[in-house]
Amino acid sequence: MAADAATSGTSLVSVGNSALYTGTGTCSKVFGVGNANAYTISGWVSRCFNLSTQSIFAAAVDGTHLGQIYFNASGQLIFYEYNAGYVWQMVSTALFRDFGSWYHIMASFTNNSVRIWVNGVEITAWDTNNPPSSESSLYINKTGITHYVGDYGTGGGPLESYVAELVFLDGTTITDPTTFGEFDSTGLFWTPLASATIKALTFGTNGFYLDNTTNAETDASGNGNNFTNNNSVATSSNTPTNVFGFLNSLNSGGIGTLSNGNRTYSDSGAT
Repeated sequence: MAADAATSGTSLVSVGNSALYTGTGTCSKVFGVGNANAYTISGWVSRCFNLSTQSIFAAAVDGTHLGQIYFNASGQLIFYEYNAGYVWQMVSTALFRDFGSWYHIMASFTNNSVRIWVNGVEITAWDTNNPPSSESSLYINKTGITHYVGDYGTGGGPLESYVAELVFLDGTTITDPTTFGEFDSTGLFWTPLASATIKALTFGTNGFYLDNTTNAETDASGNGNNFTNNNSVATSSNTPTNVFGFLNSLNSGGIGTLSNGNRTYSDSGAT
């Protein structure tokens, strides 16, 4: 059930742009007063660079006081909060390391559970399954905490991927992934819903929708919760409904350099 909607022959909607994170740029915003007991994160991610520790979305005070959802170097999807020690932690058994594929990731948090879906299917196999018991969020969706797309603020785990249709709902816990996506007419490929459908959701105070129509940082939810674009995160027309081909860095053998979202190869020597 791959998320490469464009390969299915039928795209139900067209997503125009994504944001290209190359390991040097982030988008950040300090949150206001939100609901620390309930939120939902939804977004599409395409991994096209080296398989390494990469933060998708995080809220951090520093490197030991933070919450984030990220890929580790093995490709596991991890969601946790850390307060000089793990408060709660979820580590998937499944590995997400297909280069060029689009993964739709939806995570819902309440003060007694965390649930995650990938491409419309809930993750039920965990190498670590230690969800929150009763505590509210310490960092994600808390007032005065800086939230990041593409890093967690300390230069650790910078994201090297494409990100599209990133949504945050403050105070709403979604447990139905069809809120954001659906299977195409073949029943095989998970595809995004229309932008107008996403904009009709209840976003709450800190909620946002980064649709990347004009840039990587502008909120399209109507809330005006724009981010700050640090180090020029650019947009790209590679999206879940317009999938590009890429050069695979796993096959480079350390020869030459890949750039431009793994679409450009350069080498100063003869090979």
